[in-house]
Amino acid sequence: MQTYKTFLNFKKSLAASTSCPADEYRAGQVCCLACPGGYRVHRDCTATLITLCAKCPDDTFKEGLSGQKQCSACTKCVTGQKVKKRCTPTSDTECEARDGFFCIDSADKDTFSEATSSCQPHTM
Repeated sequence: MQTYKTFLNFKKSLAASTSCPADEYRAGQVCCLACPGGYRVHRDCTATLITLCAKCPDDTFKEGLSGQKQCSACTKCVTGQKVKKRCTPTSDTECEARDGFFCIDSADKDTFSEATSSCQPHTM
């Protein structure tokens, strides 16, 4: 009977260990502390070492806590757009139409492709 209880406790702890708290991410069999916005994971934690985070390089960003190993490239505004808000280590560039232009954002809703903008001058 003791063996069965031990097995149930082991199974319960195994099930509980399949997810990590919101401020952590899974790396193999351990939960590692996530890196804050503006930083990426340089090295996953181990049973004896904490996560090593590295600052996002220039012209890249990463929002919020995550276990991502790469930062995302900052969006470049296209012809007919101007920068509304510059890219920071924790947020992407925001673009808006220049005076005399209109822009249409498009994304294929059936795939995970990124949205793209197309800007055209107003015609009279």
